[in-house]
Amino acid sequence: TSLLSSSGVLSISIISLLGFEWGWQWGAKSDSMGTRSISNGSSLVLALLLALLMPPMVPWWILVVGSLLTVLFLELFGGLGQNIFHPVLASYAILLHFFGSTFTNGPWDINAIGVWIGGLILVLKRWIAWEIPVVCLASAWIGTALLNINLAGKIFSSGNIVLGAFFFATDPATSPMTKNGKVVFALLAGILIALFRTWGHDLESVVYALLIVNGFVERVEKKAVKS
Repeated sequence: TSLLSSSGVLSISIISLLGFEWGWQWGAKSDSMGTRSISNGSSLVLALLLALLMPPMVPWWILVVGSLLTVLFLELFGGLGQNIFHPVLASYAILLHFFGSTFTNGPWDINAIGVWIGGLILVLKRWIAWEIPVVCLASAWIGTALLNINLAGKIFSSGNIVLGAFFFATDPATSPMTKNGKVVFALLAGILIALFRTWGHDLESVVYALLIVNGFVERVEKKAVKS
């Protein structure tokens, strides 16, 4: 049943998010009725990331609401490549605030080995900058070791933290473009993850930490260019 549940989560996430994105663009009479964001795979990636954040056996309507919120956060901030906050993280934060008790029954994690493999492939293919995941994970480990040495060893084995470092923090629309900016951005993200996970769960710590640093990308970039 676990495999079937995971397949259902993925299927509903993909169908609902792609449907809402197409519907938004059709209603706005722009972007060739949503074909650009759908045909280039961006909407599919968002749907996959949303599914990865969800625990097995999550109610189907949570996925539908999450998909709608993801499209709204994407489009209301200017569309593909213009959004300030990562739309999936922003969507998950809203779901957690209003419906957390409905779909979260304690901490859960995804397979760290699979995430590591996927993340390393992204780096080796040069689809993402290595600075962000490396600095983010290193600073999260150092920060956690200073706050609670017992939790430090779990940084690299936490699928949620590794997922955040490789797949969410590296989003080109919500992270700096310069090398110095990437390092500062990742350093801040790692420190916040370390602070938040001292009192909370790994996934929530990653979500809130990255949303906060998303809001400082422009300022970090300006400081990086000056330096």
